[in-house]
Amino acid sequence: MAGHWTQVATFARGGQAGCGPGSIDIDRSQASWDLCLASGEVRGAGPMIAGKPGRFDLTGMSVWWVLWADADYRTLVIGTPPGGMGFVLNRDAKLPPDRLKAARDILRFNGYDIDNMYIF
Repeated sequence: MAGHWTQVATFARGGQAGCGPGSIDIDRSQASWDLCLASGEVRGAGPMIAGKPGRFDLTGMSVWWVLWADADYRTLVIGTPPGGMGFVLNRDAKLPPDRLKAARDILRFNGYDIDNMYIF
């Protein structure tokens, strides 16, 4: 997961985000992020602690669950167990339609309201 990721989708009330696309940079076990979430823009930096497979603890954030990654780690779908936070990361700002469909399907399967998904 190391490297630069661009946020290409988020969840927002009424399907409209109040901020622009964010990003996260991961370097080994450290991360810095500037994300657009339902609560607004969230910035931070600190350790990214791996827990159970696909679960990460970040300072000041909910535990992130990697709900899906494509085979080449170009796209990640991140969520939280109760569904209060979710977003899609991509290696660049251009998410192809097939991976967008896969991300939407995964989020829907995990109980997210796709009507509130905002694509940047």
